[in-house]
Amino acid sequence: MTGNSSFNRKRMFITGKKLIKSKSFGGMLLFFSAIIAMYLANSSFSHYYFNLLNSPFMFGFSDHFLSMDAKTWVNDGLMTLFFILAGLEIKREVTIGELSSLRLAALIDLAKISIIIGSTLSGILGGMRLFKTKIKNNG
Repeated sequence: MTGNSSFNRKRMFITGKKLIKSKSFGGMLLFFSAIIAMYLANSSFSHYYFNLLNSPFMFGFSDHFLSMDAKTWVNDGLMTLFFILAGLEIKREVTIGELSSLRLAALIDLAKISIIIGSTLSGILGGMRLFKTKIKNNG
């Protein structure tokens, strides 16, 4: 029995190691983190969740430090790192990866332009609808 138990632990360790090294691990981690955050924000634990988001976190040394709440750290700091890494990944794909051909790069540019136009139109139309609703409620 003990030999079988150690085999299962070793197999689980190897499987976990392969999962962490896989390309999709970061996406899965982000997805499940978002699911957990949405659950916590909408559950009976929401008070603790929002207290954590609004609690101050400090980083620095001596007289030089930054103090911001967790939400600001995520919005400003971690999102900056995310977009830097995403930009570096896109650069790598364009220079040596699958997007190095002009045809595929043009297709990606077309997709980016359509996303920009779509989100702009969505924001304009949503803002117009909100503005009309406020006029109806106030008038």
